[in-house]
Amino acid sequence: MGHFRKERIQFMRKYLALFMASMTLIFALAACGQKDISGDYTATVKMSDINDAAEKADDAITKGFMENMNVTLKMNLDKKNYSISLDSDKLISDVKQYATDHFDEIVDEALKQQNMDKSQITDDLAKKAGYDSAQAFYDELKNQMLKAMEDAMKKEVAKGIDTNSKGSYKVAGGKVIFAEGGSKLGLGQGQINKDGSITIKISDSQLKIDHIDFVKNN
Repeated sequence: MGHFRKERIQFMRKYLALFMASMTLIFALAACGQKDISGDYTATVKMSDINDAAEKADDAITKGFMENMNVTLKMNLDKKNYSISLDSDKLISDVKQYATDHFDEIVDEALKQQNMDKSQITDDLAKKAGYDSAQAFYDELKNQMLKAMEDAMKKEVAKGIDTNSKGSYKVAGGKVIFAEGGSKLGLGQGQINKDGSITIKISDSQLKIDHIDFVKNN
């Protein structure tokens, strides 16, 4: 009887070992079957896709800014986790470039609000204010404006614009399923496209759009 019990225990051990080996193989095959989508991705969201952003602009310059500027989002996927964040450096750079390209229009609008125009900013007036010429005044004004805009944008970024998200994800077939960790974007499932990009459904009440397309970086 004892011999029989010993053989039965040995058989059970072999069976369990075989079972565990089989399960390990199955899990390995399942993991191999999941598409590896890890890497860095970029998406662009238009400022005009933010609810009421352009509509609430109280002047043509701000309205034009909101209608033409974009926000760049960065997404990183490792094997299990994801993170989405605002590309703040690019946003600040783009804002400064927009202000540089539209400086004359911005000055015209500012003067208009003071019931003035450029013809009233003469060399004599500029010299009385301590500048060599009207052009020197405009150059200094431009530098101050760009610096003020950069500082203001950095403060906004430091306060945290509600785009940052992180958490875990899994791949099921051609879908990416996100487990959110404090996201403000309301991430839904992502569709893996043939070109390697990922279209992610979102449910953010502040946005007019219902999805964001992330393109994989080369």
